[in-house]
Amino acid sequence: MRIKKNINSYMMMFLIVFLTSKTGKAQREEQLSGNLPLSVLKAEIHNLKKNTGIQKGTFSICVYHAKENKIVISENPHKSLTPASNLKLVTTATALKLLGDTFTYKTYFAADTGISKEGVLEGNIYVFPSGDPSLGCSRFEGYPDYKTLVSSCKKKIKEAGVKHIKGGIVICLYGFTYNPIPDYWTWGDLGNYYGAGNFGLNFNENMYYIYLKPGTAVGSKTQIIRTEPSQEFTTIINEVTTAAQNSGDNAYLYTAPRSSILYMSGSVPSGVNEFAVRGAMPNPPLQFANILHQELLNDSIKISSLPKIIYENISLAGKKILLLHTSPPLSEIIKAINVYSLNLYAECLLQTVGRLKSSSATYIDGIKTVQEFWKSKGIDISGWHMYDGSGLSLNNTITTSIVCGILNHMAADAAFKSFYASLPVAGKCGTVHSLCKGGKAENNARVKSGTLNKVCAYSGYVTGQGGSLYSFSLFFNNYDIPRREVIRISENIINKIAELD
Repeated sequence: MRIKKNINSYMMMFLIVFLTSKTGKAQREEQLSGNLPLSVLKAEIHNLKKNTGIQKGTFSICVYHAKENKIVISENPHKSLTPASNLKLVTTATALKLLGDTFTYKTYFAADTGISKEGVLEGNIYVFPSGDPSLGCSRFEGYPDYKTLVSSCKKKIKEAGVKHIKGGIVICLYGFTYNPIPDYWTWGDLGNYYGAGNFGLNFNENMYYIYLKPGTAVGSKTQIIRTEPSQEFTTIINEVTTAAQNSGDNAYLYTAPRSSILYMSGSVPSGVNEFAVRGAMPNPPLQFANILHQELLNDSIKISSLPKIIYENISLAGKKILLLHTSPPLSEIIKAINVYSLNLYAECLLQTVGRLKSSSATYIDGIKTVQEFWKSKGIDISGWHMYDGSGLSLNNTITTSIVCGILNHMAADAAFKSFYASLPVAGKCGTVHSLCKGGKAENNARVKSGTLNKVCAYSGYVTGQGGSLYSFSLFFNNYDIPRREVIRISENIINKIAELD
C-alpha cells in the first residue's frame, strides 16, 4: 500500500508540474506576442455573458484595428440595436464627407427695392435661412447671439434709409418641410430643449428659458416669473412643485410645434430666488420675426403688416441684400455636436445633406442620402434602420459592425483630422468628462456617448499602448441593472482596449 501511495504522489506531482509549465508557457507566449491584454479583454467580455442584468437585454461590441480595418474582437456585432446619440457619429461623418469641413450656412436679410426719398419701402423685409442650427446662439466665440443679430439687421435697415415698411417681416422657408420633428420622437421629449426640431430658420438653438420661483416648502407650487426669449403661450398649465435644495432640474415641459399651450410637471430645487428650465420653442421662425418686428417698432420704424411665414419659392434675385450672416465652419459645428450631443444640430445636418440630391429638406431625403452614401463605400447596411440624425428616436437601430466600418473608413480618409478632433476626450470634456477616470483611456480615448431609457452606448477611437489606433463600438440595450453599473462595465472595456499593443 505504501508503494502504491508513493506512485500516486509522484504522478500527482508530475501532473501539477506539467500543467503549470504549460500554462506558464502559454502566458509567456501571449506576453511575447502582445496578446495578453487581448486575453484580458476577451475575459472581460466573456464575463458579460454571465452577468444576469446584462443577459436580460442585449449587448454588442466590435473592436477593430482602425488603420488595417482588421477585427480584433467582437460579440454580437451584427445585432441591430438602438444606438442613441452614437448615431451622431454617422451623421457628422457623412456631412464631413459630402459637404467638407469648410462648409458654412448662409442666412440672407434682404428688402424689396424701391425705397422712396421719404424712406417708404413699398414691400417687405425678407429673411432667407438655410437651416443653420447655430444662428443667433452664443455658443461660438466671435459670432453674434440673437439680440446682436437682430440689432445688426435693424442697423442695416436704417442705413438703407427705411422709415416705413409698407409690408412686413417675411420669413421664406421654401424647400424646408413644414414638419420640424422626426415622426418617431416621443411626446415627453418635444417640449424640452433637447427635443427642438429643425424649422429652417432656427435661432438661439430653438431654446428658451422659463424662470420659476420655488415655493417656501417642499411640495409647494412654483410660480412663473418670465420666459427668455419671451414666449407667447396663451395657456400655461404649471404643475411643477418645489423639491429639496440641490435636487436639480427635474421639470419637464410638454408642447407641440406651433402650439400655444404649455404643460409643465416635475420639480425644481428650493433655496433659490429663481430657477431656469430650458424649453424648446414651439415656433422659432415666427418668434424671430416678432422679435425683429418689435425691435424696429421700438426704434420708430413703422410697419404696416404683421410678420408672416411663407413656403412659396420667393427668389433672392432682385432683392436688396441688407445683411449676410455666415455660420462657423462645419468643422466647428460637428465638434459642438459630438462634444455636447446637440440633437438640433444633427437634425439640421441630416436635412442639409438631403438637399444635395433633392430640392426639399426632409428627414426622409437626409436618411436616404446617408444610407446610400455608406452603401456606396462598401458598408453592409442591413440591420440599419434610421429615423433621425441625432439618435433621439428609440426606433433607430444599427449594428456595432456598421459603426466600426464607418469609423474605420474615416480613419483612412482626408477628413479624419477634423472628424477625430470633433470627438470628446474621455475623462476630460463634453458628455464623457468623467468617463475612464484613472484608467488607460483617460485623456486618450475619443468617445461619443449615447443615452436613452435602458440604452447605453459608446463608440469612437482608442490609441493602444503600442501606438496603434483602434475603433470600437459598444451597445447595451434593455439591461436590468443600474445605469452606473453599465457605465462601469463600459469603462473597463474601453480601458482594456487602451492596453492593447
